[in-house]
Amino acid sequence: MINKEIFFKETANQTLNFSPSRIARLTKSELNKALVGFGKTKMRNAIEYVASHPGDITHVVRSQSGCSNISEAFRNANKRLLNVGLMVVCKPQKGKGKTQDVHQWYLIHAPIVQVKVQHASNDPR
Repeated sequence: MINKEIFFKETANQTLNFSPSRIARLTKSELNKALVGFGKTKMRNAIEYVASHPGDITHVVRSQSGCSNISEAFRNANKRLLNVGLMVVCKPQKGKGKTQDVHQWYLIHAPIVQVKVQHASNDPR
C-alpha cells in the first residue's frame, strides 16, 4: 500500500527522491496513446519534451515546449496522466532558492489512480 501522504505530495509535482527506475522510457507510439486526450496543446508539447529529455531544467522545458507556466500545466496534466499510470514530477536543484524556480522535470511511472477530472460546463468532452 502506498503512503497516501507521500503520494499526494508527489501529485503536486515536487518530489525529493524517486528511483531512476521509475523514469518512464516510452516509445513514441506508447506516449501518443497515453496523451490521446490532450490534443495539440502546449501542455502536450511540454509532456512530450520532458518524456524525451528527462532531467532538463525549468527554463529549458519552457523554451522548448512553448508553455510558459509548466508547473501549473503539469499539475493539471497529472490528473489525467495518473489514469494511465504516469506522472510528471520535478526535483529541485540543490543550492537554488524557491524563488529561482529551477527544477529538473521527469515523466515517471506511477500507480494507476482514477482521478476525476472536472471540465467546464461548456467543454464538449
